[in-house]
Amino acid sequence: MICYGNLCRSPMAEGLLRARLGPEWEVCSAGTNAYGGDSPSPLGCEAIRRIHGVDIAAQTSTPLTVQEIEAADHVFAMSAQQAQIAAALGDAADRVRLFGAFAPGTGQATDSADPGGTGASAFEVVDPMGGTYEEYAVCLERLHQCSERCAEWLEGGAPETSGPPSVASPRWRFQTG
Repeated sequence: MICYGNLCRSPMAEGLLRARLGPEWEVCSAGTNAYGGDSPSPLGCEAIRRIHGVDIAAQTSTPLTVQEIEAADHVFAMSAQQAQIAAALGDAADRVRLFGAFAPGTGQATDSADPGGTGASAFEVVDPMGGTYEEYAVCLERLHQCSERCAEWLEGGAPETSGPPSVASPRWRFQTG
């Protein structure tokens, strides 16, 4: 799971997917701009604990590295920019997908998927950083929908033909505009 700072979306997605898939799957997260060692957002921790009974408070942020990418069978990014960074790090374009593509949103969001970015596409997950508990809960619901569909796809063998396109796919451009 990849997001910007590894403080909000990717820790929540990691917790949800880990809880859904169980201990036989290794799920981790990192951030394209993470410092490392930081705790997840308190509002994210509270929302996922209250709504889904998942405790992510012990997670710490991890910077995205070539080693992280090379060790992963699948890489799921919250924004197109993060996906492109991850794909370039380890020649991993065929393993990087937009997590939001598992449960596309409706229309163009006015909020950004990356700090300083423009509105998010339907395939990106809006960053709740700095938002209210309600904004975290909305983000968490989207991540939950994506986690459920992603888990089904992974448990089904992750067929290339039925999942979201990878960064390497010609279909990728339809998700990024």
